[in-house]
Amino acid sequence: MKHVDYEREGMAFVSFAAERALVSTAGVRRAIAYSLDEDKLIDDFLGERGTRVYGFYGSKIANDPQWRPYVNRIPRYQLDLSAAIAELEKDGFVYDAAGELYTAQSE
Repeated sequence: MKHVDYEREGMAFVSFAAERALVSTAGVRRAIAYSLDEDKLIDDFLGERGTRVYGFYGSKIANDPQWRPYVNRIPRYQLDLSAAIAELEKDGFVYDAAGELYTAQSE
């Protein structure tokens, strides 16, 4: 049996059940991505064992030259609540449960 060791640390991706209506549009999924403070998630939950990784499975593959063309196509999002709100508004999330224009006071 051959053993292959590779690094799998890090927060590499967040996945969605896109068949669910609430997250079925790319705009909503982008809004969630813009809403995540990845550095805080990594620090709070992974500590010294985690790094920010763009790619599948961790830094070993993400940094492998063979996979670099694919990894470079992965969108990168930084915490940006204004961008998240804009994505939601583009998708029509501007009304509250009563059908009124949504405001922070609507909650």
